Amino acid sequence: MPRSFPHAPPSHQPAHFGHGGSASTEPEFTGPEWYAAYAEPHAADGAEGRLVSQYSFDASWDSWEVHPHGAELVIVTAGSLTLERSAKSTASASSAPLRESPPRLRASA
Repeated sequence: MPRSFPHAPPSHQPAHFGHGGSASTEPEFTGPEWYAAYAEPHAADGAEGRLVSQYSFDASWDSWEVHPHGAELVIVTAGSLTLERSAKSTASASSAPLRESPPRLRASA
């Protein structure tokens, strides 16, 4: 049975994708302590669980994010940014400019 989600921008109400195609909306993000409350009910999903959220920024960050056991997908929907990436194990670093792309329509066969 399809599950309906309340209408809320992803930046206000993140979603969790879990085992077997499950999905749930999460409480509004409130700060770093939010992650502990998020992790507890979804621990059984382990490495298969995914957090989906959207953010807007108008300035550079003054901190770094670390994802030691997973990947991150970054989609630029407006403006541009420079994504910096470093690999702790190899002490290498790289950066890549990203900017929004115009929507593309793909014909289905």
